[in-house]
Amino acid sequence: LDYLILGYASPSLIDLLLQNGADPKTDRSLRNASLRGDPALVEKLLALGVDPNRRGPDGSTALWSASTSGFYSWGNRQTSTIDNYVRCVRLLLQHGAKVDVAITDSEGLLWLLVRSFWKDERLKLILVELIPYSSKSAINSAYDLSVKFGNSQGSSDLSAWLGQFVRP
Repeated sequence: LDYLILGYASPSLIDLLLQNGADPKTDRSLRNASLRGDPALVEKLLALGVDPNRRGPDGSTALWSASTSGFYSWGNRQTSTIDNYVRCVRLLLQHGAKVDVAITDSEGLLWLLVRSFWKDERLKLILVELIPYSSKSAINSAYDLSVKFGNSQGSSDLSAWLGQFVRP
């Protein structure tokens, strides 16, 4: 099931597998649905009781996949729109996904996102979903990194935007 999800199998084939006993609770199905940016499939898997905080072999969760995948190109595969990844992030958070366990990196998901994608304006669309579910220290850490990058690169756009969440 998880292989077919990642391979962009048709929804009808995925439904057929689910109806015939495929168990998305025991594999990487939710992570792969998030990676592919498929909010309808993410919602279906969450409705089936898949744990949104289940970790993959690398220690990351579906929230990490949904938060980062919209910024990468996947070879010759067409990636989903950033809006679909935002919807996946929102669904995961609404179903109990925790920002603080999304990755094993001690700096946290927000910091990783800022470090990796700080020049991409679309990052704000993901961050605005994650910030209400994030600790104050995680937000401050991401802000501090954005200030560092902004000062070194001559662009303070992201730090100015993040500042609204740091200073009440």
